[in-house]
Amino acid sequence: MKNSILDIWINYTSRKRCLTLDPEPSEVLNEAEIKRMLKYNSMESRKQFTASRSFLKYVLGQYMGCPPNEIQIRYQQNGKPYVCEGPEFNLSHTKFLTSIVVASCPVGIDIEKIRKMQHVKRIASRFLTPFEQTYCLSSSNNREQTISLLNILTRKEAFAKATGLGIGGQWLKFNTMEDNYSWIRHPKSEHGEPYTTRSLHFSDNYIGAVCYKGTGFMRLKYHICNDLKIFNR
Repeated sequence: MKNSILDIWINYTSRKRCLTLDPEPSEVLNEAEIKRMLKYNSMESRKQFTASRSFLKYVLGQYMGCPPNEIQIRYQQNGKPYVCEGPEFNLSHTKFLTSIVVASCPVGIDIEKIRKMQHVKRIASRFLTPFEQTYCLSSSNNREQTISLLNILTRKEAFAKATGLGIGGQWLKFNTMEDNYSWIRHPKSEHGEPYTTRSLHFSDNYIGAVCYKGTGFMRLKYHICNDLKIFNR
């Protein structure tokens, strides 16, 4: 893949499809993944894991030239997933949407569905810097506050996933905004390495952000899938 492109794969799933477990776990998951799937108590969580993992393996197969059920996903010591001799990638999912970013450099992605949120002020005080809180709570409108909050949180999470180091208890110290309330485009990891954080554009009901290592410009290339059927039985 080209070094100057971030591939953003998006799969919107309907409410109806979320009610069925398709594909069957044995068609795509290996033994370890099936055991992980069965640890979820609710059927909805099991379906979400299976659907997201199936989509991820389908996407990675496009780059690695092999069928999804041959993709073996491993984990670094810090918990970040990877594939041997494959591209860098990261996945995020929320209600009815799964998104994957694929790149030639370390990368992270986070998405959230916009919904009515209670206690925005309390959440902001736990995870946002004082400067970010001022920006987030500047409006008296709950929806506007929620959108501001989710914009900030997805940027923080995408950065944490890109670095693979997380930000742990540093949420209140990691600032995403300049003094003029514009976004900080090039945050640095705790080792001083520069990253680039950008907003993602989905439908009006979703918010997302992507972060990649380096400061060079990378074009976002979207691949939209609706109710993607990965396996034909």
